[in-house]
Amino acid sequence: MGGPDTITEDEIQEYIDGRLTALRRKDVEAYLAVRPERAAEVQSLLRQQEALRRLGEDILNEPVPDRFQEILRRIPKAR
Repeated sequence: MGGPDTITEDEIQEYIDGRLTALRRKDVEAYLAVRPERAAEVQSLLRQQEALRRLGEDILNEPVPDRFQEILRRIPKAR
């Protein structure tokens, strides 16, 4: 892979998703440091992703309603 001048859209998305190696993450950060408009877009996407994650956590932390627990008890267990 190249340096900060060869950042792809896929790598920007991987950066947002936290899936880049430390070295490539630094390359993306260097790329964004000299492109303030693009950096603002990425920061906006990071904030949006965090808001969605928090929303999902709230839902996942809710107890399973009794009516669904009954259905889950009827499902045969995997062996």
